[in-house]
Amino acid sequence: SLADFPWFVAFMLGLFFYNLILYASTGDRTFLYYVLYVGLFSAGQFALNGLAFQYLWPDYPLWANTAVLALIGLGLLAMLAFTRSFLGLRRRHPRADRLMHLLSLVLLVAIALMSVVGYRRTVLIETGLVFAIAAAILWAAIGCLRGGYRPARHFLVAWAALLAGVVAYASVSFGLLPKVFLTDYGIQIGSAAEMILLSFALAYRILSEIHRAQAA
Repeated sequence: SLADFPWFVAFMLGLFFYNLILYASTGDRTFLYYVLYVGLFSAGQFALNGLAFQYLWPDYPLWANTAVLALIGLGLLAMLAFTRSFLGLRRRHPRADRLMHLLSLVLLVAIALMSVVGYRRTVLIETGLVFAIAAAILWAAIGCLRGGYRPARHFLVAWAALLAGVVAYASVSFGLLPKVFLTDYGIQIGSAAEMILLSFALAYRILSEIHRAQAA
């Protein structure tokens, strides 16, 4: 029930509106991509746990299945856009930028053709893309960090927090870890930690740009 996730829902809503205000104040498109990522990722979790079907569209079971794939796919698109903007990949890592542009196009095609490809195949496509996107993001962030872009370090720490939560949750499914609070809610805890750390990363990025502008 919704009572199982009050902290997660409230936390994500707080981050969503806080960063929406920051975007309105600064006009920095990176904040907009982050807001979209938070909103779509939270909505995807809401749909995946069945809460969206229970509270928002109980009379539309067909849409309930489609919504999960659509929201997850759109959330991945927002994550790619945020990564490209935050790391400035077009300037700092053009090859990674081109790869993420290609992955975004593949995602768009997969989302658009869900009804043609079918639910099961779309799940397999999006699952495969999750691994490809995770690898691409790590490659891009490490490359930017090696190139001297210090905010990439904070970005990597945030991304590692989410991956740790996903690994913990998956390990329960394979019987590698016991089912306790930290593992059962690994994705929620990991994503919440990632969102906090990404907020710090955004703040550090802005401060770095201000200091660089002042030094110039």
